[in-house]
Amino acid sequence: EGEGADQILEVDTGICNFVTLEQPLPRGLKSGDTLDWSMWHLTLVFMEPAEAYTVLTIGEHTLWEKTMPIPSPAAAYSKELIVPADIEAGAPIRIHLHNHGNNSWRFHKLAVPE
Repeated sequence: EGEGADQILEVDTGICNFVTLEQPLPRGLKSGDTLDWSMWHLTLVFMEPAEAYTVLTIGEHTLWEKTMPIPSPAAAYSKELIVPADIEAGAPIRIHLHNHGNNSWRFHKLAVPE
């Protein structure tokens, strides 16, 4: 929300093949609330066939996860997520990415729709 809401976080996996990003939930969510989620990756490559995996959790709740084959063409994912339970402010928002190869990932949005 607010200034910088349309900024993109880019993760390049050329040096390290996994990362977990975390920040506290800025305000509480209610069961049934919706969230806008979007991310994408460029063409996924590696020296041999492999898989990439990314997951979005808030607190103990998995809101989105996807396994992608490597190699794979560039793809974008934009989803409306439904919050499965009440979640208190301060719960950790985590995005975990596990990947093989020198690939580029962009995390664009996790927001309450206006």
